[in-house]
Amino acid sequence: MKRHCVALFIGVVVLLTPTPFILTADSKMQDHSESAPVNGFVPDEKTAIEIARAVLRPLFGEERIKNAKQFYATLHDKKIWVVEDAPPSRRRWANPIVTVQIDRERGCILRVSGE
Repeated sequence: MKRHCVALFIGVVVLLTPTPFILTADSKMQDHSESAPVNGFVPDEKTAIEIARAVLRPLFGEERIKNAKQFYATLHDKKIWVVEDAPPSRRRWANPIVTVQIDRERGCILRVSGE
């Protein structure tokens, strides 16, 4: 009886212990290729900018994101939206302060950088 109680206790502890997991941009929980839109989950620059603003809000605060004059989205290699606060013409002499990279097909946030 004592052996069964110990085994049962260990089994319950294992089941109730939260198991940490890490989900990266390359991880796949399910294959959504059949249900994905033809142009991906982020089909245009307007959608990419809205997603970038949503990602940046908790990092930099609502006021700073509202006060940002404009964000610009550029599609690189037909795969990755790069959203920045600097227009493409300004990048030669001024670096963007914030950058968000978003996978066009899956909508995953690949990278966030900023000051």
